[in-house]
Amino acid sequence: METYPLLQSQLGIFMEWMKDPSVTQYNLPSRTHLPKSVDLNRLKAAFEEIVRQRKELRTRFVIVDGDPRQYADDEMRIPIPVHHMTDDEAAQYIENRFVRPFDLLSGEPLFRVELIEAGKENWLLVDIHHAIGDGVTLAPNLTIYDMPAAYRGEALEPVEYGMYDYAEDEQQSFGTDSYQRAAQYYQEKFAGIDFVSLAGNPDSHLGNMVRESAFMPADCK
Repeated sequence: METYPLLQSQLGIFMEWMKDPSVTQYNLPSRTHLPKSVDLNRLKAAFEEIVRQRKELRTRFVIVDGDPRQYADDEMRIPIPVHHMTDDEAAQYIENRFVRPFDLLSGEPLFRVELIEAGKENWLLVDIHHAIGDGVTLAPNLTIYDMPAAYRGEALEPVEYGMYDYAEDEQQSFGTDSYQRAAQYYQEKFAGIDFVSLAGNPDSHLGNMVRESAFMPADCK
């Protein structure tokens, strides 16, 4: 089994999670209203294909010789339940029950997809731990590119340079001349500047919510 180092950004998140595995501040949940015309079984199959092709979604963290490492688990299966609820039950579930802590060392998926078939509205719920994805790159790629293509039965665009490649390159850069020059540049750039933490509520482990709208192409039938 080949494992890979963690990115420095991943390592910080991992260490924060180690302090309190029960928090959800690094969850990146989203909910998408679906027209009744969307075939939920077909959408479920589309996400299963995405998980099969996007290995980062099957990331597992392990401790090797005291250091956290990561790899894509080819045997991992991500369950995608289809819930049948009333609209009120769906609203309560989305608000209070869908977002749950992820266990980074359990071997369980760190990517969660659920579908709700309700009376008037259907919903797609997605949650991913920030240790394996973010809301700027992975989330738009899933909803704008991968999901419509997989739903139509089209091939997904190949990923030529992924997270594991970047992590290895970052690890190999440490100690090189270019790395030392970059470190010296930023040390000089920020010399004498006092850094402060971002404003937030110290009594809450919840993160901030950002609203963004995205639309599937009209030909996604």
